[in-house]
Amino acid sequence: MGPSRAGGPNGPAYDVTLNVARDPQTHQWIGAGGFPVGPVIPRQFEVGPESWFDLWETPAASYLCVSHGMRWAFSVYPGTRFIPERFPPLESRVGQWSTKRLIDDLNHPGVLARDLILARELSKRDPADGELLAVFESRSVAENGALLQAIVDAGRAGRYAGAIRKYLATFRRVGAVKRLYPFPDPFKIVSEARDVDFTDAALDKLRQDPDDYGALLYAATHGATPADYRALKERPCLDDALAPACGRALREMRKRLGLDADGNPLAAK
Repeated sequence: MGPSRAGGPNGPAYDVTLNVARDPQTHQWIGAGGFPVGPVIPRQFEVGPESWFDLWETPAASYLCVSHGMRWAFSVYPGTRFIPERFPPLESRVGQWSTKRLIDDLNHPGVLARDLILARELSKRDPADGELLAVFESRSVAENGALLQAIVDAGRAGRYAGAIRKYLATFRRVGAVKRLYPFPDPFKIVSEARDVDFTDAALDKLRQDPDDYGALLYAATHGATPADYRALKERPCLDDALAPACGRALREMRKRLGLDADGNPLAAK
């Protein structure tokens, strides 16, 4: 086999090799080969191809097996290395899972890719508000945002607005454990919701934690009244490093709502 086509969407061509021969005892075809999946960093020792072929023949059939190394799994199928249910894919199995099993699994956050699959399936069901809130609370130490993202993506944020508001009020991004599970700020996730507004939840959160920038940014971009602006403006700013960003957010809010610096409507020109 020769090199792949140059200039394609996947970048420059890389050689694909497959060496074939007849087994001297069985007289069946056997073979082996491999191909790189991208530019290879020079190494002191050659470790062989990242992915490889094996070919063998029996009296009844021929088989070509393709195996991929860890680098391929990370670059082409991110996350699948950590999903045990790969064959058949987890997506094809969860439809037969009970709601309780989905909830039990999501009560113990794992890899984001796997949790997203479970959360998307759960979002198709109709768990009670209390059940959903219990899952949110159980994930408080090692949250990765999968469940909230799945609910928003499914257009069900309005259905579970009560549970989400309670989650937003109690969420804290603190501690070394949370830094091991980085994910978008929860207010950034709910900013994608079109069926419900969480400005009240953002303002409530800022009363507890004036330097919650995610809540501030949500309120500044979603707040719709002069009272929302004044509530945002009057909050104390404890973190000097956030002051420029907060000031910028307030200026954009004033411009959007047509307000002066005190939160009064500008006179029509």
